Amino acid sequence: MDYNMPCANVHGALSCLNNCHKIKGVLTTLARGSSKKIRLRSKMVDFRPFLPLSVTFLAIYFLKYSQNPAFARLWHELFFVEIHSFEHLKVWSFRLPPSASFNNANPSTSKSMQRIILYKQIINRWHYVRLTVMTHELCVETGCCGQKPDHAETTAIPEGIAPLDALRQAGEKWFAQDYIKPHPHSLQVLTLHFQMRRWTGYPAGAPWYDDWTSGYLDPIQQMFDETCNGIPRGNERFSGNYMQYYMIFNTDLAQEAVEKIAAIAPVKFLLDIHIANREKQVQIPIDPNVPEYLRSLFRVVEKSARTIAHELPVLFPTDPLQPEFVPNGPANKRIIGEEAARLRGTLKEKWNFDSNFWDPLTQVAPSEVVFLNGMAEDKKQVIAELLSQKIKEPLYLLDCETGLFEIGTDQIFGGSHEGMVFDASFDWVIYFSHHYTITFGGNWLVSAVNDFYREQPELLNAW
Repeated sequence: MDYNMPCANVHGALSCLNNCHKIKGVLTTLARGSSKKIRLRSKMVDFRPFLPLSVTFLAIYFLKYSQNPAFARLWHELFFVEIHSFEHLKVWSFRLPPSASFNNANPSTSKSMQRIILYKQIINRWHYVRLTVMTHELCVETGCCGQKPDHAETTAIPEGIAPLDALRQAGEKWFAQDYIKPHPHSLQVLTLHFQMRRWTGYPAGAPWYDDWTSGYLDPIQQMFDETCNGIPRGNERFSGNYMQYYMIFNTDLAQEAVEKIAAIAPVKFLLDIHIANREKQVQIPIDPNVPEYLRSLFRVVEKSARTIAHELPVLFPTDPLQPEFVPNGPANKRIIGEEAARLRGTLKEKWNFDSNFWDPLTQVAPSEVVFLNGMAEDKKQVIAELLSQKIKEPLYLLDCETGLFEIGTDQIFGGSHEGMVFDASFDWVIYFSHHYTITFGGNWLVSAVNDFYREQPELLNAW
């Protein structure tokens, strides 16, 4: 089973259900001429006569297209149902696990490892074997899920055998010893339910975000990575409820570890730890002034999305011996505290960017910018090489979803995120949007980009 499948929770499911362009057209056609209507952006649609069919269409479309990474990033485009009534829709979005959006750099452009993790239940305990290759070495680690490896052995890969072939061969040997990828429904789900002060906009702009991630989410993820006792299952957020989901193996060790991390967190947040066969169910609140038929519609879609999210990980079986790419080296340094406040303040002052949407085509941008609606890989490499010669270190990424980090030049174009890359000089910026546009700001950088595209000027500032 592929545990890293996108949208494996109601948050992702609802996010995708909210962005079905073709479904919008279908439902508009079905409902034409009806008297009771709701607004889907510019069109008026009546869902009531076609509610069962509507939900079926949404579910089918979601299941068919949810594997497209771009699809899950289109949450802002449409399917807003009277925003003044369904105000909580504004905070739905697809989100990767913390830091994943830029840590998953292109394996071909950065030093990387490949690994396979398999599991076996012995009596009442889950155990793991973690197989890792890098260049010409194979590392085998074994242990009890929830504990660091109790045995590790590194051997050289024989000449003439490709590292990935050696990794797969090692995996086949352990697979023959009944080490497997467990069925997701055979595992317990850990829900970390945080209750925060309400915040509209991207999470990283919230005043409590850095304390929350550095004190809770980062160390919890690190603990699960080190002990092979938890696999991220996604998250959702609405109305001050922030829920993180993990599939866990040895439940008592997972709960004990999370409690220890929460106990030493410098800043405390209200946390409920819930372990069960499914994620903790928290109903999304609806404004009491919303008509009953709309409330019923919303609840049906919400229920369908939760069902889809629960079943999605088992609908697409994958090769259990398929290696996963793992960035090599220490994790990106998260910037917090006074230093983070200083960097955010300077970005706001010089570039009018406040960790949220930034529309450089309006008066928001304080100087000339140029943007591209997508960018060829060879051009990205040219820009990255130019920046490596010009930057004043350190280099930063303020990701609107995951926070503020120091990064390397090879990570500038290494992932998909909404956020801004800049250096210590603040003389230039690169802004990545959820539209997959890339905007360049700063006199010398704008000039360089214009020069690179002098033979293709139609690609510049084309929306």
